[in-house]
Amino acid sequence: ARYTRAIEEKRQAIEEADNLHSWEFIEKEQAFNTLKCREKDLEEAIAAGTNVLRIASDVMNSLRNVENLGYLDRLGHNPLTDIARHETLDEAQQNVEALQVELQKFNKELSDIPNRESLQGSIDRMLKFSDDFFENLFMDASVPQRLRQSYAQVEQTLDPTLGILRQLQTRLEEVRHRQSLAKAEVDAMILEIEL
Repeated sequence: ARYTRAIEEKRQAIEEADNLHSWEFIEKEQAFNTLKCREKDLEEAIAAGTNVLRIASDVMNSLRNVENLGYLDRLGHNPLTDIARHETLDEAQQNVEALQVELQKFNKELSDIPNRESLQGSIDRMLKFSDDFFENLFMDASVPQRLRQSYAQVEQTLDPTLGILRQLQTRLEEVRHRQSLAKAEVDAMILEIEL
C-alpha cells in the first residue's frame, strides 16, 4: 500500500512539474488512457454483436418451429396445432423485433469505433438485410416457402456479423497489446524520472 501511494505521489509530482519530462509523461499517459477508451468501445461493440447473433439464433429457431407446426397442421388439421403455430408466430415476431433493435444497437456501438471504414462493407450488408427483412417477414408467414426464405435471410446476416466480430476481436487484442506496452512505458517513466 505504501509503495502504491508513493508511486501515485510521484506520478502527481511528475504531472505538476513543468518540464520536458512531465510533458512526455503526460503524453504517454494520455496515449494509454485513449487505448483504455478504445478497449471499452470495442468490448461494447463485441457485446452488441454477440447479442445480434444470439437473437438471430432465436429468430431462426422460432421460424423453424413455425414451419414444423405448419407441417403438422397440413398432416391433420388440429385446433391445438393451429393455436401453437400462432403463438410461435407471435414469438417469432417478437424475436424479429428484438433482432432489429439489437442490430440498431450494434450499428450504434460500431459508430464509436475508429477506422470504421474497413468494417463498412459488412455493416452495409447487415443493415440492408435488416431493412429488407423486417419489411417482408410476416407478409405471408403461412407459406412454407416464405418461412424458408426468411430463415435463409436471417442466416445471411450471420456472415457479416461474424466477420465484423472477428475484426473487432482482432482489434481488441491489438489494443490490449498496445495498452500493455503503453502502461509499461508510463510505469518505467515514473521510476526513471528524477524530480
